[in-house]
Amino acid sequence: MPNSIKINMMGAENTHGCQMLTRINRLVLALLIVGIASYIFVLNPNPVTVNMGGGEVITAPLALILISTFILGLVFCTLFAIFLGAKAYWRERQFKEKERRREQIHQAMLRARSLLAAGEWSKSREEWRNLVQRNPEDIIARVEYSRALQGDGDLREALKVLDAARTADPTNVEVLFQAADLNLKLGNKTAAVDNLALILYHQPNIRAAIMARNLSEELGRIDDALEYQLLLSKLGAVEENGHEIQERIKLKKVERDFAEDRERLMAELSKLVKGSHPYHATLVRLAELEQELGNIDEAVKLLLRASKLSGDPTYWNRAAALWLTQNQPSRAIAVGKSATLESTPGRDRIRSELELARLYLSLNMNDEARSVLNSAERGLEAPGIKADQELGRAFLILRGQCFYALGEHRESSKIWQQLSESKFNQQAKSTEPSIATGSAAPSPTLSTP
Repeated sequence: MPNSIKINMMGAENTHGCQMLTRINRLVLALLIVGIASYIFVLNPNPVTVNMGGGEVITAPLALILISTFILGLVFCTLFAIFLGAKAYWRERQFKEKERRREQIHQAMLRARSLLAAGEWSKSREEWRNLVQRNPEDIIARVEYSRALQGDGDLREALKVLDAARTADPTNVEVLFQAADLNLKLGNKTAAVDNLALILYHQPNIRAAIMARNLSEELGRIDDALEYQLLLSKLGAVEENGHEIQERIKLKKVERDFAEDRERLMAELSKLVKGSHPYHATLVRLAELEQELGNIDEAVKLLLRASKLSGDPTYWNRAAALWLTQNQPSRAIAVGKSATLESTPGRDRIRSELELARLYLSLNMNDEARSVLNSAERGLEAPGIKADQELGRAFLILRGQCFYALGEHRESSKIWQQLSESKFNQQAKSTEPSIATGSAAPSPTLSTP
């Protein structure tokens, strides 16, 4: 007999045996139940009366009452168990459906983000639009949808999407930042500040405070700008020019508040410059007021402080020009020499030396100008300064003027040729003197306050 037939016969015999065992178990259980019921009837033959309420009573043997009560309890428990099972099944089914939908949305979001990262704006916006329609409460989908619209160039529609997201979640910082950015790109600076103000109200942070301060200052909302600057200090913001910005805003506030009262304006400006971190523009403004009153000495001191503080030689140049207007060239030269010596080595020193050379040339002190320019040339050879074309161009122009003023026309011509070949801008070329006609080199004029 083949092995397969033997195996099938053995399987059939096992199945028949299991069926017989099941029937025997059921028969034994039935006999057990009948036996227990009979035993209860034998022990409780007396009838009892059960009051059902409303005047209705039931009289039956105690055993029957007990068995009926047991059966009713069993039926109730079975129905309750079926109810709980159905409820658990339905809840499990709903949970699995939600998981399936969540996984679909997750995969769709990954697809949309990939398209967004690849710069495929049209496809990305379509994906995000579908996601928003499927789940309108998903703030992330709305924000990403607005980014896709922004990338596709539809800034106004992107802003509308964000407005809807902000309605759903008014305190969402990401939504408010994105709205501020879009408003800035659309030129709605006031609306951008309003968005940033909401961020700072709900969740103060340094980035929003800096943006709000800068925009408020740009819009002329000086009080708001100062308030945001103070908030930055409370938040522990560390900005390289933080003190300068604060003093600049204070200067604008003082100028606005006391524009019609010169005496009070000078008093307030004097308070500002006495602080630990004076702003060079405040010093310059106070110098202008002192000059108007004829206090040249005080104006010069303030301009020199501004020059030293900012490293900008044009301020001491203005101080020197004040002495020149008073016909005191020696004091003008003293100012230039002193400021140059006190300037920081490097670019600031070179710029100051070039201004000093310009001053000497304006006074026809050509040998002194040559000496200062030689010093500046050595500074220009430094590795970090050598590639500075602006300084190099200014140096060459002054050197060409100096050579021409000294009568060294050949050397001067070489300088102009070098400037021409280097293709410097037209402003630099316009300073070239007319060699053929032998006209004098143009004398640079000092800037006056």
